[in-house]
Amino acid sequence: MIHSFRNSLLLLCCCVGLLILPPATVCAQDEAPTAKPGRSVVRGRVILADTEQPLRRANVRLRREFNRDFLKRALTGKRGEFSFQGVPAGTYYIEVEMPGIISLRNGVSFTDLGYTADDASLTLVTVDGTNDVKTEVRAVRGGVISGRISYVDDEPATHAHLVLYRQKGQTFELFFLDHPIFTDDRGVYRIEGLPAGQYVIGAVENHTEADKVFPHDGGLVTAFHPAAANVSAATVVSVQPGSEARDVNIKFVAEPRRLSGSLKWKQHNAAIKGALVYLRRIGDPQVGVDLGRFVNAVTPPRVATDDSMAFRNLYFLELLSTNSPFIESDEKGHWSFPEVPPGTYIVSVEAPLPTEKRAQGKSPEEADRSPEFNKGIIRGRAEVKISDKDVDDVSIELAGGASIIGSIVIEGNAAAPKSSIFVDVVTDGPQSFLNMPNRVNDDGSFVVSSVPAGEVRLDVTEAVGSSNYYIRSITGNGLNLLNEPLNVAEGEQVTGVQIVLGTDLATVEGRVVAASGGGNVAGAGVVLLPVDQHKWNTRSLWGFARADSEGRFSLRLAPGEYVATAWSLANEPAEPIASYVRTRLSTTQRITLTPNETTTIEVRRP
Repeated sequence: MIHSFRNSLLLLCCCVGLLILPPATVCAQDEAPTAKPGRSVVRGRVILADTEQPLRRANVRLRREFNRDFLKRALTGKRGEFSFQGVPAGTYYIEVEMPGIISLRNGVSFTDLGYTADDASLTLVTVDGTNDVKTEVRAVRGGVISGRISYVDDEPATHAHLVLYRQKGQTFELFFLDHPIFTDDRGVYRIEGLPAGQYVIGAVENHTEADKVFPHDGGLVTAFHPAAANVSAATVVSVQPGSEARDVNIKFVAEPRRLSGSLKWKQHNAAIKGALVYLRRIGDPQVGVDLGRFVNAVTPPRVATDDSMAFRNLYFLELLSTNSPFIESDEKGHWSFPEVPPGTYIVSVEAPLPTEKRAQGKSPEEADRSPEFNKGIIRGRAEVKISDKDVDDVSIELAGGASIIGSIVIEGNAAAPKSSIFVDVVTDGPQSFLNMPNRVNDDGSFVVSSVPAGEVRLDVTEAVGSSNYYIRSITGNGLNLLNEPLNVAEGEQVTGVQIVLGTDLATVEGRVVAASGGGNVAGAGVVLLPVDQHKWNTRSLWGFARADSEGRFSLRLAPGEYVATAWSLANEPAEPIASYVRTRLSTTQRITLTPNETTTIEVRRP
């Protein structure tokens, strides 16, 4: 039944215009020409950094921004030579892709600024748009991890799916490759082209009759190297450029158990059909990324509404749910995960609001289609421990949540169109695929239904590529909702919420500079946060940017006082951005932005 939900998700991706693109595979052809074509020719040669031997038949790409499409591409000749014709003035990344070489395709992480990767693979070149430039690209051999996966009787675990985690600060995070890695018919695997670092390797046992299927129905990591039940108990593998870590074997020791149960809704007797049941093991690293910000960062405005990209959206949404599988409940509201390793889990459920009248007047084919989550959502959760026995009959009670009714007011322009504005409800905890923004009506009214009980915050976003408004105030229930959360109870209807938007945005034209006078600033991360820390809870008031290859960035923000800081591409913060900035407030820069004016700034990168 999971495939019916995927169809719904695919449609949902199209409807909201999501576009999540891998940085090195987004184009089947060169990007559209710039407004001012150049005449420079970039000629170069790719050699291996360790042997200085030429690298032939390698793919070479020219890129201006880390999160955007490549501009030009070439294939190296037998001496490693390549050229790019008609290059406009500017500074560019030159990216090399070949098996075993560190590149953007060999592994990325997702952040609020888009993609991040090891910058050892990036070479910079500057041209004036008229004269030719020669350059040499030194390709770095990545590290290799290889091993065998087997059962306790030493029989090979064939077609098991490998999952990688890479250390970031004091924690480990999912590390995504450009293609899935599976064991062969001997249980052997090999992962190449990895940047240096500390890794944890896990494997998902294949429980299907198919061989190598991906995207797949998902699954939990069965075991980590060498036979650990979780990441914290796993043995860390050190990877160095050009070296191979061999015999990184994994043993499936623990016998998986069945976890099953049923769903009920206390307000209704209807069977909870088509509910999404998520399984998350406590302690497993999760992808802590704001999906909305990530989408905006990697989506070129010219293709923001291109529905043909929805399959890529689905692929990356599945990547983000790695090691967090989900299934659908059956006609009677029953659900079952047949192969669950020992551990403590959170089972969370989201279901369409049961409505007996929904199926009236529909054909059997229509009635069997995916559930209509846009009619309302009920939710529930339970904590379950799996040890040496199956756990059945887990009953989860679902609740309908609250609703918030309000209006948007655009200061000084009440008649301005509002259909490109969305209201978000922000809660603590993992994000759901179904927590989509709520479009505002043309008259400025909005209704947010199925709001989880508890403390929530409201925020406003705009369509991808748009930046016309900022939040001046949010009020409701006699509270200043910019400074404090809204506490809602199950079944409560909160009315009279008003969000006032301003239009006198300030423009920031910035450049990242190295504090010591040297160092690479290409692809640096930049954040501007309001001086008033109460506003840090409203993410739309943050200024986020990924600098281009020259260290330049541009933002449109609410006028006011800000603190600014930056970091290099290779040193993304390992903690939440708010915590990162808060611990460095004494070294941040203070910036004042004036309404309707452009401010030019330089942000120092440590």
